[in-house]
Amino acid sequence: MAKKYTRPMFRPLPNVGYRWHVEVQWPDGATQLVADFVSDYEACDWISNRSAAWLLKHPDRNPAP
Repeated sequence: MAKKYTRPMFRPLPNVGYRWHVEVQWPDGATQLVADFVSDYEACDWISNRSAAWLLKHPDRNPAP
């Protein structure tokens, strides 16, 4: 049985030409690409340090607490 998540999941993915982006997978299964980064380190740093603030700007996609 697949695990149902209540929070979005973030993961860094390689992009064309040595660039990186972050994929957001929402609890409903929809995905969204966020930003463009120079390295996997920058993408991971964004996930660790900036994704929470980014989520606050998307209240329509966030489940009620």
